Amino acid sequence: MLSSHVRIAVSLVYIISSSIAVIFVPAILAQSAGQATVIVKVTGLRSEKGQVRIAVFNSSEKWLGEQGLTSVKYTIDNNEWMYSYAYDMARNDNDINTMKEIQSAFVGYMGKMLDHYEAYSQEMFNRQVAETMVLTPSRLVADSADELFGMMAKRGYKFVSMDDAMSDDVFKTPETYSGDKGISWFDRWTLTAGKRLKDEPDVDDFVQKIWEKRKPS
Repeated sequence: MLSSHVRIAVSLVYIISSSIAVIFVPAILAQSAGQATVIVKVTGLRSEKGQVRIAVFNSSEKWLGEQGLTSVKYTIDNNEWMYSYAYDMARNDNDINTMKEIQSAFVGYMGKMLDHYEAYSQEMFNRQVAETMVLTPSRLVADSADELFGMMAKRGYKFVSMDDAMSDDVFKTPETYSGDKGISWFDRWTLTAGKRLKDEPDVDDFVQKIWEKRKPS
């Protein structure tokens, strides 16, 4: 658990497509001089030296800038979406007990994800860097906001603007990741350094089973 305050910017996101996902952050959460903030994931593009991925990413960056938008490097990735899907299924079934169980498991899981990425931060930079966390705008996140953000506050996090978080020099660290997955910048920096990724905390078994049983075909 962190003993001092760590800056974090939280982004509620919408995934627009599976190949190049432009994830829009509501203006109420993060703005800079009236400009909206977005996160760009470039996936499914491979080449021997990453030229295709870099060319597409740079083109996207240029286009976003021309639209008054800013891309964001996110550090805390997670599978919150799976908990949110399971929560919606339980809500559709009017299964209050399972909804409460999912809420409790979700907050516990997010605590483990914070442990995971805080360890990366300390190991790679010998400090706790400013963090950006991705969440979907779901009923689960809304219904669990007090518990989730309360847990984070107890760990020493304070909430800041996206501009503040992105001002951390850590985000100038080079990365050359080229792959078919949208991953945390900690993962990108690790792979760029030629190191093995840490194992992520698992999604709770019962949540995983709900997803496998009821996921869209």
